[in-house]
This record gives sequence, structure tokens and C-alpha cells, in this order.
Amino acid sequence: MELNSKQRATLKAEANKIKATFQIGAGELHENNIAAIAQTFNTKELVKIKVNRQDKNDKNITRDFANTLSEKTESQVVAVIGTTIILYKQHEDKEMRIKL
Repeated sequence: MELNSKQRATLKAEANKIKATFQIGAGELHENNIAAIAQTFNTKELVKIKVNRQDKNDKNITRDFANTLSEKTESQVVAVIGTTIILYKQHEDKEMRIKL
């Protein structure tokens, strides 16, 4: 399911209500981090990740992390805002889904 702009806006609004679930350093995207994030999608549909990058001007690091995490966890990138990544993966249980 590809997200449209209205669905992305709804998910971004929901993400504003939650704190970052994970913090990742600029060079710390390891298999353990990816596995922990993938495990989180068993209980949550929306995951917020903060990237602590050393060079604040290098915006590509956060975008690259978002794309890698999206591929490895089979989720979708809702937004990359500064150093924050918001990922979404639809829950299998219909009662636990966010209404889009």
C-alpha cells in the first residue's frame, strides 16, 4: 500500500504525539538496530527515530538511513524532518491500525 499525501499528513500528526523510540548515531546503523526496529513493528505501526549525526549540514545521512531502514524492515518512510525519521508499517490486526 503506497501512502498518499493525506495519509502521510495524518501519520505525521500522529507522530507529533509520540517521542522518538530509537536514537541512532551517524555511523551506527547495524543489523542489531535494524532488528530492534523491525521487532517494534510487531506492537506499533508508527516508529520515530532520531539520528545523531556529527555534521548537521549533511542531510543525506538521515535520508540514506531512512531508505535503508524502510527496505530492511519492509516499512514506508512517512517523512524525514531534520534528523528525525518517521516510518510506518501497517499492522496485521485491523483493530490496532491507525485510521487513515
